[in-house]
Parts: sequence; structure tokens; C-alpha cells
Amino acid sequence: MMDKRSCDEGSSLLGEDSKDTPTGIPSVPQPRWTFPFIIEITVCMYFVANVITVPISQFYVYNQVAKSYGIPNYIRDDQSSICNKNNESESTIQVINSIQKEASNQLMYMSFVSSFTAIIPTFFLGYISDRCGRKVSFLISLLGLLLHQIVYIVVFYFDAPLSYLYIGNALEGISGYMSCAIMTAFIMLADVTSPGKQRGFRIAVMEGVIASSVGLAVLAGGFWIKYSGFLLPMVCSTGLSVVTIFVWIFAVPETRPFREDFSQIVISFDSIKRCFVFYYEKTSQNRRGKMLVLLLILVTAAACFTSKSNVVTLFLLNQPFCWSEVHISVVNALQIIINWVVGIAFLRFIQYWMRDTSLLSFGCFIGTVAHITLGLANVGWMIYLYMGIVTFSVLVVPISRSMLSKLVSPEEQGAMFAGVAAMEHLVTGLAGLLFGEIYKDSLTFYPGMVFLAIAGIVFISLILSGLLCVWMKDWHRREMEIIVEEES
Repeated sequence: MMDKRSCDEGSSLLGEDSKDTPTGIPSVPQPRWTFPFIIEITVCMYFVANVITVPISQFYVYNQVAKSYGIPNYIRDDQSSICNKNNESESTIQVINSIQKEASNQLMYMSFVSSFTAIIPTFFLGYISDRCGRKVSFLISLLGLLLHQIVYIVVFYFDAPLSYLYIGNALEGISGYMSCAIMTAFIMLADVTSPGKQRGFRIAVMEGVIASSVGLAVLAGGFWIKYSGFLLPMVCSTGLSVVTIFVWIFAVPETRPFREDFSQIVISFDSIKRCFVFYYEKTSQNRRGKMLVLLLILVTAAACFTSKSNVVTLFLLNQPFCWSEVHISVVNALQIIINWVVGIAFLRFIQYWMRDTSLLSFGCFIGTVAHITLGLANVGWMIYLYMGIVTFSVLVVPISRSMLSKLVSPEEQGAMFAGVAAMEHLVTGLAGLLFGEIYKDSLTFYPGMVFLAIAGIVFISLILSGLLCVWMKDWHRREMEIIVEEES
């Protein structure tokens, strides 16, 4: 049976709609005591618990590698650090480069394990969310995070070899990893909002909530590591994960009820195929080409903006900067929070004059310029300049995500977001390997080369966004009818 769905392909992300109430959304009873924005609150708790493990793992790995070279407490004790301008002998530089390369290897492969093992589970979790309800997918991701943290606690407590940390990364990966949690959160927002102003703004706000949570977690992690070591902050983040699980189970309402037709709940190759049908299925208005370009922009931008975390940390720990873990954490946290406050305010202001496609191009252009600046940096003020320039590039991901959401029907939201999340896992994992290898190979002669390479990749997204801007020019503020098969 065929069903017609209407999607406003070209309307502004936060633009006005003639009607701003959810359509095609199942009526789901909600608990009387449910707090407003409980989805955003719970997602905030999840990301604080999750992201606080990132600086802990980065600095722990670097500290342990330095210990293997006879430098104990490299991270926590400033007096033991050999990274300063007074230590520029050939032997010292050789030791620092060796620590950088080995730490880069460890962090690169740990990130890859988390991302790569999450690809297939993400397909299934997105499919399950359409069939069994949204809460199941997020709960599985929460349990994976909890197992990850428990493994890290055991390794820290017994001072076990770094190779055991991979077990924790793999356990979180097979439970969907971070992107699956993001996917579920955005699907739930799509369930309870219309495709226009309300959904666009809540998606942007959700991105801001996530970014703010990341900033707070990074900031807390830096100070905790400095004054309490690695074990205590990991134990506290594990406790927060447990609290988040209880809040998710008992306080967050289901936005899509469980399907009673159990015979249809079958996980197969068709489940994976369903997540990508949008990009090759012919429709009445040829949405597949536009969606494919948007997907490429989204995953490329997400990979470049997130996969560089490890190399940026190593870059700033290295000469000539020699930043401490507290310095790095404070600056990163402030950058993330300020970027999103300024970014959302800018989006709210500029959306009346610029289309979504124009904002995509603007964000990609800013991202290109910012990474060129970082690649050329050799003094501290250039790092701060990069952090100021890169602010508006954060708009690329939420805008492209919102545009993709507007091009599919309510029944396709789960599959679409699952496909996007899986591609983010794949591309982010590969990008992490690529950036790590570039950093290692160029470390001895030009450490900033990796950021020039990132600038080149973002520039490709800029070209794609320009093509999309021309392609979708005639669709600005027009209704687009798309013929899709109704879900069986």
C-alpha cells in the first residue's frame, strides 16, 4: 500500500510553519510526574557520565606510556614533566616523540574498537526502536557504558596492562556506543515534534545540551585527575551511570509504543537495508540525491570535528605548547560551552535571513579556515584564535541532521537515524585511524599537518554544501510530496 507524506525540504531550520503540532505521532500515555524536557535532562546525565571517561582514558594512557619510559606521574606531577622549553636536547626530544607515538597508537586503536564494533549493533538498535519502543535502544547503550566503566575501574585499581582497556571499549561498542544514544535521543524528539520550527529548535538545543554536558565533563575530568588521580573520577562517573539508568527506566516516557505484532520483530539483512533505502529508492521528488549529499556532509563533518580529539590532546601536550591536563581540560570545556551558546544564539538570529543550505556552507567554510589556523599554530595565541574561529562550524551537524529528518516520514525516522549513526561510527572510526597515522608520521617534522588534512576534508564538505545550495534553491519554503511504502 502506498502512502503520501509531506516534508518541507527547504524551510529554514527554525523557520515558521503554518502548523507546529506533531503529526503521525502515536498517542503514548505519560506519567503524571514526568518533568518537562526529561529526555534532554537524562541525555545530559548520560553524556556527563560518558564523556568524563574520555580525558581520563587519554591522560591515563599517556601517563602509563610515559611510565614505561621511566617517567612516573607524568600527567599529575609538573616537576616530573620533561616537556618544557628548557629540555630541548636530542635525547629528550626523542623520548617525547616516542611517548607521543606510542600513546597515539593506543588511543587510536581504542577509539577504533569502540566505533567499529558499534556499526552492526546500531542498525539493529535503530530497527528495534521502531518496533519495540525507543527506550530499549538507549537503555542498551547505558548498560554498555556501565560495563565499559567497570572494566576501566578494574584496570586502574590493579594497574593492569593497557591492552585490557580494549575490553571496555569493545563492550561499549557492541551496545551501540555514544552515537546510538544520540540517535535514540533525536528519534524521540522527532516522535514528539513537528518537522518544522519546534523540531529544528529542539534538535539544536539537544546538540547544545550534549555539548554543554561534554564541556562540564571535560572540565571536571581535568581537575579530578590532577588532584585525585584516575580511579576516583571513574568511580564517580560509574555511579552517575547507575543513577541515569534508573531515571531512564522510571522517569522517561516511551514515545513510540511497543508493537503487538511479534511476528514482525525480526532482525535480518532487510533491517540493515531499510536504513539506507532513502539513498537509492526512487521517489516522486527525487529525495535520494539530496539525502545522500546531506549524509556525506554530516558524517564527514562529524568525523572531522570529533575524531581529532586524541591528536589535539597529544598536540597540546607536546612541545612547543607543553600544556598541562588542567589547562587542556579548562580550555576545551570553555570552548565547547561557548561555541554552543554562541552557535545557538547565532542560529536563532541568522535563520530569518539564511536558508539551511547556506548555513551549511557557512559552517563548512568556517571549519576549513579554523583547521588551517590550527595546523599553522606554533604559539599559544594561535590555539586560542583557532578556538574562536571554529565556533560557528558546530552548526553543520545539527542543521544537516534536521534537514535529513524533514525528508523522511514519521515511520522512517528510526531507520534513517540508525543509518546515520552507523555511518558516523564507521567514518569516525576510520578517520580516527587516519588522523592518528598522519600525526605519528609527521610528528618529527610537522605535527600540525594532520589539521591541514582535516581542513582539506572539511573543504570537500564545503563544495558539497555549495552544490546542495544550488540544487535545493527552488525548494525553499515549498511543500514536497514524497511517495514512500507504508511500513508493514
